Amino acid sequence: MSDFYARDLAEIHAEGFGALGAAAAQVVHEALGDRINGARVVDIGCGAGALSAPLSEAGAEVWGLDLSPDLLDIARRQAPGAVFRQGSLHEVDLPQADVVCAIGEVVNYLADPRAGETGLADFLHRASGALPQGGLLLFDAAAPGRGASRSFTEGPGWAVGAVSEEAGGILTRRITTFRETGGTWRRSQELHRLALLAPDRVLAALDAAGFKAETLPGYGALTLPPGLPAYRATRL
Repeated sequence: MSDFYARDLAEIHAEGFGALGAAAAQVVHEALGDRINGARVVDIGCGAGALSAPLSEAGAEVWGLDLSPDLLDIARRQAPGAVFRQGSLHEVDLPQADVVCAIGEVVNYLADPRAGETGLADFLHRASGALPQGGLLLFDAAAPGRGASRSFTEGPGWAVGAVSEEAGGILTRRITTFRETGGTWRRSQELHRLALLAPDRVLAALDAAGFKAETLPGYGALTLPPGLPAYRATRL
């Protein structure tokens, strides 16, 4: 179970789990207002393009990054006007931008073992360097207390179950997908591990990187679950 958003989970994510990115896109759109046409938006962990697509359609110049080639294939179809690259947030040189986003626990994923407090601090300093004074950084980060849970979601031709356990500052999420293909059902599994980040430590790292930050309960009308605060930060 070493895959990370391989084909089946990528397609399911695109079909059934785009609400978070879409809600964050609306926050960015409202923040930019009339300046959105030509504004430069960096979408870290862009996934299937739930945030990139509406902002690109609204006139922003979007640059997206993700580890999963299968998610990127979908994102390129959803946002043909955007530029996408495969890679890790812990190694990429961020382009200059007006807004940097990392939506959906992107900074937590241990698919790159550099995730954690040190990796977050490095990313925040690079985001600070990519943004002008007044530039916007928007992201969320799973925190201690994200907690054990079980979920099951289904849609036309697919179903996905997830079992999450928290121990030692790590959230382990075992994901099983079922996808109908050619009249049969294919079963796939993935194992995701996330380094949990305490909100006070995240806020301290933002301050050290030159941001004025606040925590948010969600993106617009979409409230995030317990243990997943969002952060809105302005480059000083």
